[in-house]
Amino acid sequence: MPPPDQGPTGSASAGTERTGKAPPTTEATTGTRAEALWKRRDNREALEQAIAIWEQLAATKAGSPDLALKLARGYFTLGHSVNRDAAATLFDKGARAARTALSTESVAQTAQAARHWSLANRAASAFAGPYLERVDQHQELLEEARALRDSLPTAVVPRPEHVLASLLATPPLLALRDLETSRELFAAMTTRHPHDLAARVAFARHYGVAAQDIALFEAELRQVLAAPETGPDDRLAKAAAGRLLKLAPHLFE
Repeated sequence: MPPPDQGPTGSASAGTERTGKAPPTTEATTGTRAEALWKRRDNREALEQAIAIWEQLAATKAGSPDLALKLARGYFTLGHSVNRDAAATLFDKGARAARTALSTESVAQTAQAARHWSLANRAASAFAGPYLERVDQHQELLEEARALRDSLPTAVVPRPEHVLASLLATPPLLALRDLETSRELFAAMTTRHPHDLAARVAFARHYGVAAQDIALFEAELRQVLAAPETGPDDRLAKAAAGRLLKLAPHLFE
């Protein structure tokens, strides 16, 4: 791909030719660059650059719910590509961004999405942090997931069902675990949305490990690896599946 100040053949663009300078960077062009980087979010460097641009724009447009939502999803995605210690901090940033979107006047669909990303980031942070001590937080997240699971567009991934099923499989106390319901939810998701690779990864990661069902764990992850790619989220799911399969000897007794 040619540099941004050059045309498709690599020659100087008309604007640069006339003025001798690159066209000035505007908020619109900066936002467009961030969106282009976001489309390559399976590349960690591109994802980090997109987040940095959104942070810069958010600093000049305080209270923008759209930018806050982008940051909430961006930090959620980045948190799944780093080690556990760093992940909790990123998920917390994502949750704060979602709260910013919720605290501003926004259309119903934006507020709905903000509630979802708040839930997703807080649940992910709980799993990455000292979750075994957080029984109260577990109950709060369960209630939110149940309330949201039927209210969001089906295109939103990960869906609230992912969070709910994961929470039921891996609660802070074994006495709170409901593996049967967790499996039913995950199985229903993968049946309704067979191309949702993130759901299959969550099925293996949370239910498969909690139930010590290595056959299901491997079957779901190998199905993810064999599935065709339709975009960066699929590539992220495949990368996660590959990492989990390598960890299998440490996850199963």
